[in-house]
Amino acid sequence: MGDCSKMMRRKLYPKLQEDEENSDVDVEGDWSSDDVEGLRPEFSTDRKRSSGDVGNVETATQRKEVVKVANLIQPKPKKIGYIAIAVIIGIFGCYFVWSEFIVAEEQTIDLNLTKVRHNFEEQLSGLKMLFKKQSKKTWGSIQAVVRMTTASSVPQSPGVISLIPTREAGETVRCLGQKLALIVSSAYNDSERVVIDGSSIKSIHNVDRIKHDFDNDIRRGLSDKQHVVLLLDFDKIPAKSGMLLHGLCDNDNAPFKQAVYILTVSEKGQPNETSDEVDAQVTAAWAKDLAEEDRYSLESRIGNNIVVVLPENAETLSRNC
Repeated sequence: MGDCSKMMRRKLYPKLQEDEENSDVDVEGDWSSDDVEGLRPEFSTDRKRSSGDVGNVETATQRKEVVKVANLIQPKPKKIGYIAIAVIIGIFGCYFVWSEFIVAEEQTIDLNLTKVRHNFEEQLSGLKMLFKKQSKKTWGSIQAVVRMTTASSVPQSPGVISLIPTREAGETVRCLGQKLALIVSSAYNDSERVVIDGSSIKSIHNVDRIKHDFDNDIRRGLSDKQHVVLLLDFDKIPAKSGMLLHGLCDNDNAPFKQAVYILTVSEKGQPNETSDEVDAQVTAAWAKDLAEEDRYSLESRIGNNIVVVLPENAETLSRNC
């Protein structure tokens, strides 16, 4: 009976096994009720702690899940670094490609303008053979204007060539102006050019209409990628219309800078080749309609490249004009 009791105690209270083995205390005797009760609180406390531990484990598990979700939502610093590097590389890549495109486009424009300049100079050589009585200074002034206009895709200002006849050169100056406009537009490969004849519009008495048509024809033509404006006998154009050239030929704010304006003055009141009043002669016909300040302002636009034209013989004119 004692052995059975001992075995039962060991089965119910395994801790006693360890105590019996590790202790010198005799545990094989009979136990009192007090001894058994002394063990129960410890056993009961352990069970309560185990129940609390389960709750703590569940709470810890929930925290881990929250942390895991937060980690998924919030990008890691290393990933942010990779994204930043990728964005920077993309920006520099786009800039490089765009720069190469701009350079290629500018090179294409430069090549085109070089071709225009080359074509013009070739055709100008042929024009020199037709108008043999014109001076080297005349051809040099004409060539300089076209070179300046074709030196850049956006020149500082449009080119202006004012052809002023000497005595008996009225017919020559009109013919030369027409031929010059033809070869410049041909060099640009233009199929058309703007041509306004002051002698023709002089018969129109509505000054406002002349001004409107004058401005509209020039702007429409240059907007259509034409590059040449020929104004024949422009001193016969009403002063209000002529003043439009002040803005069209402005040094800084001209609306169309890749353009060449070729102006001819009629035979009436033509200057001598050596006259010091050539610039004033350009707008002399408008003296009654323009204030002196306006005249000087206009001369600063269209009087910088005066080309004095000498008369050619009748045979040359009849063959070429």
